[in-house]
Amino acid sequence: MSILNLQDLSQKYMTAALNKINPKKVGTFHFEEPIVLSESSTPTRSEIDAPLNVMFHASQDLDNRRGTSDLKQTVSFSQTQINTVETKTTDGVKTTKEHTFSGTLELKIKYAMFDLGGVSGTYQYKKSTENDISSEKSKSKSDSQTWSISSEYTVKPGVKETLDFYIVGIKTEVPLNIFAEFQGTKTIDNVSNVMAYQEFISQDDEHIRACMKASKLANPDHLSGYTAPKELKANTSKGSVEFRGTAIAKINTGVKCLVVVNGKNSITGKTYSYIHPKTMLADGTIEYLESEIDLLESEIDLLTTSSILV
Repeated sequence: MSILNLQDLSQKYMTAALNKINPKKVGTFHFEEPIVLSESSTPTRSEIDAPLNVMFHASQDLDNRRGTSDLKQTVSFSQTQINTVETKTTDGVKTTKEHTFSGTLELKIKYAMFDLGGVSGTYQYKKSTENDISSEKSKSKSDSQTWSISSEYTVKPGVKETLDFYIVGIKTEVPLNIFAEFQGTKTIDNVSNVMAYQEFISQDDEHIRACMKASKLANPDHLSGYTAPKELKANTSKGSVEFRGTAIAKINTGVKCLVVVNGKNSITGKTYSYIHPKTMLADGTIEYLESEIDLLESEIDLLTTSSILV
């Protein structure tokens, strides 16, 4: 049995506390300065304050109950959102700024309680602003954000499967300073160069747990009430296992936590990430049974590339 002590964890890494939130609510990420739109201009926050909604959930039924052979189906989701606000301007000199970045969506697909792996898609965000220099009160703005994702699945004859898609993270090709807001949580700000993800696990169809990991904290003291874990490594017969993240919060009668496990197969060099829900004991420890350690070891061989927790 392995015991992980959570009471003396450092602030090198962190995750947001687990929360009871409505799954229909949307977590929003706001872009903070600086994002350089051109070589000569750096925008203020007001110019790039369009929220990016990253929480998404969709279900797709794959029905092969009447089939006699395997059913291969491509499951795709896409979304485009355009917001435009225009005002008439008087005569004056106008300037136009436009910013575009693209990134990768990390999705986790679950069927029942089984993790079917992750797939990646593309994301693009464009924003243009036209200013009338002679009248700062007159300007027009246009925002558009588009993402799409697809993957092929095989369903055996006589089976109907319901696939649940969750967006669990986003990677951008430019460094961003962002802060996250979630329903029912305190605002986490002053986080720089964030690689963030959300992990959603349903509990009795009532509880959704949100988890966020930042690669660097600009102001750890601001995160009072959060547990920021240090790396905890365990050597196994198939490679090293890193226990890198936990977040704790009281939900009903228990203290729940998410343990983020990063591992690497020392033989093949493959890396992986694994998120494991656990219950913390009253003395501040988490117990792992030998069977659970075996499961973590098997994950090293199953996952070939590191997830968003790189």
